[in-house]
Amino acid sequence: EGARVLTPHGPGVIAKLDAKGRTEVHLDWCLADGKNARAYLAVELVRPVVLEVDAENNVIYKIVEPKDAAEVIDVTATAFDKGEPLTKQCGSTQRDMKNFVSMYVPRMAKEGYTVAAIDSKTGEVLGAFLNEDFNNPDPDGIGAFLDNSDGVWMPVLTMIEWLEEKLLEK
Repeated sequence: EGARVLTPHGPGVIAKLDAKGRTEVHLDWCLADGKNARAYLAVELVRPVVLEVDAENNVIYKIVEPKDAAEVIDVTATAFDKGEPLTKQCGSTQRDMKNFVSMYVPRMAKEGYTVAAIDSKTGEVLGAFLNEDFNNPDPDGIGAFLDNSDGVWMPVLTMIEWLEEKLLEK
């Protein structure tokens, strides 16, 4: 709920989602007279939450939802802490990684671009690839994070900023 979606009738926001994949989408329109109007549309989700089931390996690949955020934060923070070489060189810690992904994952879960691998027998999150809208601003807490982190993050963030600028060049 709260994720932005594109419908044949224009952009909207998911207001309610039931267990069968049906959703209520709120559409905001601007009428010809410049006044706003709101419409409600009951639709089946175009993009299913479950993307693929790997029965042989007992893994379900699904879109991360807000209810999944806490577990995705824990799993990705651990993965980054154990295997992300650039931030390790800068002295980052498990606490840094958890604080860092905690700023991003909740909004990523609302956007619906992040995918998690789930153990189909236990329901445990095995891993995830994190994706967000490229045009999102930095999260509100980034300044406090940089001031209070154990590692020195500016070299890594400066490199990422440079790469993003290169991607935006035409």
